[in-house]
Amino acid sequence: MEIINLRRSVRSFKDIPVEDEKIEKLLRAAMQAPSANNQQPWYFLVIKNKAKLKELDVVSRVVPNAQVAILLLNRKENLLSPGRVSSDMAAATQNILLEATYLELGSCWIGLYNDGEDKFGKVANCRKICNIPDEYDLYSMVAIGYPEDEDANKFINRYDPTRVFYGKI
Repeated sequence: MEIINLRRSVRSFKDIPVEDEKIEKLLRAAMQAPSANNQQPWYFLVIKNKAKLKELDVVSRVVPNAQVAILLLNRKENLLSPGRVSSDMAAATQNILLEATYLELGSCWIGLYNDGEDKFGKVANCRKICNIPDEYDLYSMVAIGYPEDEDANKFINRYDPTRVFYGKI
């Protein structure tokens, strides 16, 4: 619960590179996520190049400030439970966020899930900038770095008993 309680969306990062060992730990955490029928639909594109991160400003203003962005992708073919892919990808994304907090990194989830509507062109722009082939769908991107604000990952009590029902609504 401690890591869950401390996790926050961090949008401002120090200019300190994130170590490759920590990036691998984030990816390992993502791949430990549960998935429907154990389909493990995820693929990951890790971006550390500052010029590429700057280009991704059109997707999110958070990304150019980060040291790393991890894009979560899934292949469209050979899925055992296609209707459950978004749940699988959400679990993988959340695992990255929690592991980042554990590693004293800041992170911010940038949603790219496209349910047929890309009103602001985020998915199309991201696909073009990162040269993502058509056989992959984009689900999310996580901006990562060392938080600028030392208190970025502090506990805020969000429990609201008025949103809990026992037995019936």
